[in-house]
Amino acid sequence: MSDAMSPSPAVVTVNACKLTGSGLQRQSKLPPAERPKGYEEGFDADTLWYDAIQKRSRLYLMCPKLNNLVSKVRSARWWVDERQVDFQRIRFYRFHDVVELQLPTHMQARTLTIEIDSWLGLSHIAQPQPQFLKGLNTVVVMNKNNSLRWIADFLRFHIYHHKLEAMIIIDNNSAFYDLEDLEDKISSNWSSTILSSFCSIQIRRICAEIL
Repeated sequence: MSDAMSPSPAVVTVNACKLTGSGLQRQSKLPPAERPKGYEEGFDADTLWYDAIQKRSRLYLMCPKLNNLVSKVRSARWWVDERQVDFQRIRFYRFHDVVELQLPTHMQARTLTIEIDSWLGLSHIAQPQPQFLKGLNTVVVMNKNNSLRWIADFLRFHIYHHKLEAMIIIDNNSAFYDLEDLEDKISSNWSSTILSSFCSIQIRRICAEIL
């Protein structure tokens, strides 16, 4: 792969907002009788959104299922860089929701504040980077405790048979090794870039550029 096509290594942290100090918690809609063992311990009740991303004059908040928090989000007040902005809508999906806010034209947003009752939540705002993997044959995979050797074999297979050029790994809190071990295994053959770390839900993403 030529240098012109190679994405530059970068570290990007997702822009999550927690409900800490609000007195609120996200509640599950799954009936207690249907919850498997360990469900309550693993349920994320404190994250309001995982990331905030601007696209032109819209701000998109990537949220878990808001469930009981929908009315609170709809009635909240919002500021971007200390300028009040308008709530537009919530898009509801099966496993997540997306909150949309309207931004002033030509504004490059940096920080977002939400006010619910007397509580304030704050996060930074990401700008889109469509050029990062533009034109690259890329695979997106999820991983939990797969062996590091198997991951390396997976990469070699897809490079040889499918001309793979880049990869994003979503690591769902693997317990058999840490992020550094996973990164080292990939970077022993290819350069790797840590894209983000979801500390609140312990999901980590690695983007590997395959040379």
